[in-house]
This record gives sequence, C-alpha cells and structure tokens, in this order.
Amino acid sequence: MNIIRLNFYATITILHVGTQRRVQFQFCGCFSEAEILIKLGYFAATPQRPQLAFQFQLLDLLEALLLECQVSVKDFTAALD
Repeated sequence: MNIIRLNFYATITILHVGTQRRVQFQFCGCFSEAEILIKLGYFAATPQRPQLAFQFQLLDLLEALLLECQVSVKDFTAALD
C-alpha cells in the first residue's frame, strides 16, 4: 500500500559556497522532495527524505576545482569545514 503525503514540512541542511544552514521547506505529494529541491536550485544528497542538499553553485565550484586544479573531493570537503 502506498501512502500519499499531501503537504508536509521538512528541515534540510543546505550547503552553500562558504556557509551551511538549516532551512524548513514545505513539500507536497505531487513531486518528490528531490524534484522540488532541484527546482529550487539544490541537489539532494539522497533521493528520498533528504536531510542534506547542496547548492548547484557549490557543485559547479567542485567540478571546476576537480577538472582544472585536480583538487580531491576529500580536500574540498575538508576545506568546507
């Protein structure tokens, strides 16, 4: 049996370039949480019930550093802390 949730709220940690914050989002049952986050400019860390999302600008920076400077993901995430 599939349970359809109509409107609900979820607090998600958002990682931006240079900052991190917790944001409460309102979701509806018409799209998945990940789809709604993508429409808002964030990439969910998990496809279902995400608790962490990344701003696309941050992912663009990671891609540029990986391709141009050969910075490892480990070093990139260490720099975010």
